[in-house]
Amino acid sequence: MAWVEGWVRYDAKRVLLVYGDLSPWSASAFNVSARNDSYRVIAEDGIGFYGTLSTLPEPQRGFLLGRLSEWAGVPVQLPTEEPSSQHRSTDVRRVRPPRAR
Repeated sequence: MAWVEGWVRYDAKRVLLVYGDLSPWSASAFNVSARNDSYRVIAEDGIGFYGTLSTLPEPQRGFLLGRLSEWAGVPVQLPTEEPSSQHRSTDVRRVRPPRAR
């Protein structure tokens, strides 16, 4: 893991690491270098999963979305739907495995 951390800190370019301050991962958060156009964010009252960027204060959120847009070459927008409803089907049926003979 030390090799990965060294690569992220010194060699990786255009990296955005998002942690939540309530996440256990933030205790060992990797450092990054702004000279490599890389950024680390620790969001308050977050766990660092889906939706963390949307909870950041506007100056920070706008800056990071701008960086992502520039890196991707297209505008980046946050999704407007809740993550749990994106993949949920309204027609859920139980499927039983076939019986062994």
